[in-house]
Amino acid sequence: MAVLHDTVEPSDCIDSIQLSDGRWIVAIGTYLLNKSDGTRSGRIYLGIGDLFDATDYTAVDGVFDLRFYRINGIIRLVVADCLGRLTIYTMAEAPLALHKESSVQMHEGLAFHISFDGNTFITTGSDGCVAIAALDKQTLALERQASWKAHDYDPWCCIHSEADPNQLLTGGDDCALKVWDQRCPEVVLKSSMAHGAGVTCMTWVGGELVTGSYDGVIRIFDIRRIGYERDSISTEAGVWRCRPSPTDPSTLAVANMHAGFSKASLASMSVVSQYKAHGVGVEGAEVGLGYGVAWLGEIVGCVSFYDHTFSLWDECGQDC
Repeated sequence: MAVLHDTVEPSDCIDSIQLSDGRWIVAIGTYLLNKSDGTRSGRIYLGIGDLFDATDYTAVDGVFDLRFYRINGIIRLVVADCLGRLTIYTMAEAPLALHKESSVQMHEGLAFHISFDGNTFITTGSDGCVAIAALDKQTLALERQASWKAHDYDPWCCIHSEADPNQLLTGGDDCALKVWDQRCPEVVLKSSMAHGAGVTCMTWVGGELVTGSYDGVIRIFDIRRIGYERDSISTEAGVWRCRPSPTDPSTLAVANMHAGFSKASLASMSVVSQYKAHGVGVEGAEVGLGYGVAWLGEIVGCVSFYDHTFSLWDECGQDC
C-alpha cells in the first residue's frame, strides 16, 4: 500500500529536482480558504523523496504554483501566490530551508501559473491577464515589464514557446488556446478553440505542444497549425496537470482531478495505468481531487486537494 502523508491544508501543486548526489527534493504547495472570514493561507513543504514532516514547513500566503529552477547554478524555488505575487526563494540543502530573495506583484488577484525561459518569467492570473517579469540574474531582482488581458475567463496556464523566443502561449477557462508575441502584446497571433472545456495545462514534448483540459482530453498540437489538434488521448476525468517523464518524455504523469492520477503514453496514444489511492473510489474516504504531479526519476509524486494528501507512485503503476 502507498504511504499517504497528510499535508494538513489542501495541497494543489508539487515539483521536484535532483541533487548532485542523486537524491530527489520535493516541494509541495498548499492553499486554504477560510470561508468564515475570507482569509487565505498556505504552506510550502520541502522533503527528500517521501520523507515528509507535516510540522516542518514555511508559512506563506496560499500557493497556486511552484517551480524549481537552477539560476546561477543554485537551486531556487519560484512561487505564485493568492495575492498575485511571484516570489523567488533560494533553497539551502543542509538542512533543507528556503530563504526569500525577491518578490514582484504580477496580478490584481490570484497568480495561477509560472513559466521561465532562463531570462523572463510569465504568469497568468485571475484578473484575466498574462504578465511578464524580467529577472536580474546577479541580484535576483524581479521587474514586471508588461501585462495584458489574455482571456475572458480565468487563464489557467502559460508557457514560453519553443519555436520562437519572442512568443508565449496561454490557455483559459474560455476554452481558448492563444499564441502571443511579447513585442506586440494584446494582439493574438494565433488561436485555437479545439478544446471542449477550459485549457488547464501545457507542456512541450518533442517540439510539439501537449495540452490538458477539463474535458478530460490530452491534445497534441503542431505549433504551426495550432487551430487543429494532431492527435488526442481521452482520460477518465479532467486533466489539471500533465508532465513528461525525464527518462521517457513520451510518458506523461497526469493529475486527473476526480479520477485521481494516471500515466498516458504518447507512443500508444492511450492511458496505460491509473492510481487512485488519494480518497478516490475508497469507501468512507474524503474525496480527493488530483491536482499535482512531479517525476522523481521513475517515481511520480502526487498531491490532491480536499483530502490534503501526498504520496509516491512508482513507474510500473504499483504503490511505493
